[in-house]
Amino acid sequence: MEYFLRNFSHVPDDKLDWTPTSTAKSAIRVAAHTALHAGRFARMIRDRRLPAADNLTEWLAQRNAEEAAITSRKEMERAFREGTAEVLEALDTLTPEEIEMSLDSGQGPREEE
Repeated sequence: MEYFLRNFSHVPDDKLDWTPTSTAKSAIRVAAHTALHAGRFARMIRDRRLPAADNLTEWLAQRNAEEAAITSRKEMERAFREGTAEVLEALDTLTPEEIEMSLDSGQGPREEE
């Protein structure tokens, strides 16, 4: 996280929202995507399962909206730090046996084959 944040600090303010094409993500969107995934990983660890998306299009739209809602360095860094803290807390709840498990979408944890 610190390495990512240090590197991101070198992106000039006037380039945070710049994209080379209309379909590309800006630097702030890439950073928001990365920051928000820390919290998502923490939920997967706590729930011991991958998120199930009944409607993938709706699920992706929600994720995109969450990313787009982060519009500043300060918001992105806060989300990243909070999500990383959540991951560390969630990891502390795992038993040695659970550390060896893999998650299977929609079916909870399963042991590595």
